[in-house]
Amino acid sequence: KNEYSLGVGDTYSEAGVKSVTDNVDGKLDVSSVDISGEVDTSKIGTYEIKYTVFDSLSNKTVVTRTVKVVQKIYNTIQKKLGTDRNFKGLPDDNYVRLSNMMFQVYGVDDNKNVILVADRDVSNVNYTKIDEWLNYYYKHLNKKAQRMIVSSKYCNMSADEGNVNTTECTSYTDSRKVYLPSIVEVNRAKIEDSMESFMTPITMSWVATSKDSKEAYVTRNVFFYEDYGKTFLPYSKTAIYGIRPMFTIKGSSLITGGTGSYEDPYVFSDYQPV
Repeated sequence: KNEYSLGVGDTYSEAGVKSVTDNVDGKLDVSSVDISGEVDTSKIGTYEIKYTVFDSLSNKTVVTRTVKVVQKIYNTIQKKLGTDRNFKGLPDDNYVRLSNMMFQVYGVDDNKNVILVADRDVSNVNYTKIDEWLNYYYKHLNKKAQRMIVSSKYCNMSADEGNVNTTECTSYTDSRKVYLPSIVEVNRAKIEDSMESFMTPITMSWVATSKDSKEAYVTRNVFFYEDYGKTFLPYSKTAIYGIRPMFTIKGSSLITGGTGSYEDPYVFSDYQPV
């Protein structure tokens, strides 16, 4: 078997070589095979073990076995979160690359799945066209990423300016593949007494929360002048601002590499680094 996987923390047992046959020399002594390479099962990644042998004419043959150390994304994220359900502040260890795009892990749900949000705005959209655009976005993810996504319900409550700081959702969508973060997700990601949060971008981005039939809210990390210190402002739904797609992936999805940093995000089998 030239490729196999094992979990983080498992014990790697070198299978060795059962037999070696040369078309001229016939069977060779397996003890003459040089085995090189190491597998660190404490770290997610792909490792190579090389088996090198020479025949009587000093012709070299090298065979490579690939060993992938993997872990379920839910287990990895839950370990980092501890008793929390989502990341807060400005984490630097929750980055994921999926469908060759960068995301951050927002948190986990009740079904042991993992919620991702684009790490920045991916488009500018008229609020009234968001659903249409999100359907287009989902259809253009790669097929492996699509299969990882699970249909989920997302917060889509309305709010007035007196309760935009709530962390409780009162209304949800039907099950769907992709949506936007609402005021609730943005508020839950704040650290108390701090304006710093990975859910409030530098740009002005729509959230999935309406004020009324004419206006919806945008968020950013700092508003200015008389609006300084606010997290949300209502704007006309016909305006065009940024959007950050949010979706949920299966918690059983296997991480095949990465450490979760921006420079080295978690990756899955849908992505092959170059």
